[in-house]
Amino acid sequence: MSHVNTNGCIDALHLLSLLSAELNSSFFNENDLDCDKITDPTYNEQDIVTSYIAKDNSKCLEIIKLLEENGRKLSFHSEVIKTICLTHSNSETENVFAILNNVINEEPKNSFAFYALGLAQYMNCRLADSEESFKTAIDLNSNGEKFPYKELEDSTFHYLRCVRMAVHSIEEAHCLFHSGYFREAIQEIKNAAKYDLTNINLNMNLTKIFFKYTEFLMNHVNNSHGVNQEVFDKSKETEELIMSHKFFEADNNLNTFSFWGSFNGEHIYLKGLLEYMKGDPPEAIKKLQLALRIDYTEKKVHELMDKALSYEKSLEDATLKMKDKKFTEAIEILTKALEIDKNNHLLNQAVYFQRSFAYRGIGDTEKAREDVEKYNSFKDVLGNILNDLNEIIP
Repeated sequence: MSHVNTNGCIDALHLLSLLSAELNSSFFNENDLDCDKITDPTYNEQDIVTSYIAKDNSKCLEIIKLLEENGRKLSFHSEVIKTICLTHSNSETENVFAILNNVINEEPKNSFAFYALGLAQYMNCRLADSEESFKTAIDLNSNGEKFPYKELEDSTFHYLRCVRMAVHSIEEAHCLFHSGYFREAIQEIKNAAKYDLTNINLNMNLTKIFFKYTEFLMNHVNNSHGVNQEVFDKSKETEELIMSHKFFEADNNLNTFSFWGSFNGEHIYLKGLLEYMKGDPPEAIKKLQLALRIDYTEKKVHELMDKALSYEKSLEDATLKMKDKKFTEAIEILTKALEIDKNNHLLNQAVYFQRSFAYRGIGDTEKAREDVEKYNSFKDVLGNILNDLNEIIP
């Protein structure tokens, strides 16, 4: 019985701690924190622009505050700069969106305002909206409504890439998680956290997703090797029902027993066993792969997987041989398949059924008739194979 490998979790925790340290150390610099309070009333909007270009957000906001306190109405350009500084300081989010909506209503072709809106949306985890805003800003810039600063074009493309990479990783992680690929989903979330260390809100949400996925994985790996005696007894009972071909009762057990969980390894294994014994190797393989992905690696899971894969390959290989009119080779494959599992009557009936067509292909009607008699009572479950083979041999 395998145990949980927590190396991935430790790596992720280390990453997130580094992320936090990086955010705390790089977001502000000493000049930002120690700048003298500005009281000089002679400052004007050009000083706002100068501070913005120098990336001195704190001084920029101080000048804006001073001008506003002195009754100065800011231009739309300065209003946009204000929202960018507030966004980078992770403050006054509602005010930021109100200002930008007002600017865009008045100047719907203001590429600078759309850049600022995309930035605010991105920093507040509105990724789909952010992508649209950045795309609009790029389109406006390309069609004559130029960005006021040269570096904005590169900055817009940079943030657009960050948005798209984050969206891709989150969507991929969601699909992986709900398909049972829990470790791969966790890795995708770790990848998403690497794209932009400056986005505090996004990385906080990624951290929450990471811990949710990790906790889920840990809980269900532990549950997969359940220690509850009642679960153990019910599992044994269900397995006996399946092996006795009492499929309805077994299925009822699997669907109603309250101790099962959606991702309990034993539960998934038994569902795979049920599909296998009902004559459906492909569906059984899907279930068993899911059990293995959540670390339910009991010997019986691997043994059953080998049998299901062997039946699937034998039936497919024999069908291909028969399509090529190589009936003798098909008979050899199918005869060997009958040795895979003497207890799986339905799959063996499928083998007999298919072999009967191969015998007909070489003109041995007597042996074909013998195989027909062996599968005849199981006709109902072999309908799909019958349709396929009728296309090969009329």
